[in-house]
Amino acid sequence: MPSKLSSLEMQLLNQFSALTSENRREVQRYIQYVLTMQCKSEYVTQVIHNQTLCNHLLGLAHLPESENYTEEVIERVRKLRYHCQQMFERIYDKYVGLIKDSLIEHNLVKFTYDALDAIESAAMAGNVPRTQREIYEMVETYKTLLSNTRRRQIRAV
Repeated sequence: MPSKLSSLEMQLLNQFSALTSENRREVQRYIQYVLTMQCKSEYVTQVIHNQTLCNHLLGLAHLPESENYTEEVIERVRKLRYHCQQMFERIYDKYVGLIKDSLIEHNLVKFTYDALDAIESAAMAGNVPRTQREIYEMVETYKTLLSNTRRRQIRAV
């Protein structure tokens, strides 16, 4: 069953139909740009300002060293990866078909998966100092990204 169009949507369709073909292409490019910026903003919001992710990262960083330290790290990293994957898939599903796939993927996704892979591989190798270093680097990068987004918000005001 088709949904009803609102008066605003009707107005936009009428305005769009009045445009020349060149202006229509320009409007489409602009909409593509705005959607891409919105998508990137959602990635930042979902990853950087996600309290659950932050708590998991800090918990991982403060995990006490014990005889089953590496197994605990691996288990927590897998939970973190699953949590991130769920977030990323929700955003991807929202924008797939609306903007180019290459524009949907964000550097934050790559960074997150790369950092989690590095932590997991260090833990699987049983290298506790390297595991701790990888965790520390991910937490520090996360903090840097968080402070950078806060500075941008302050400047924008």
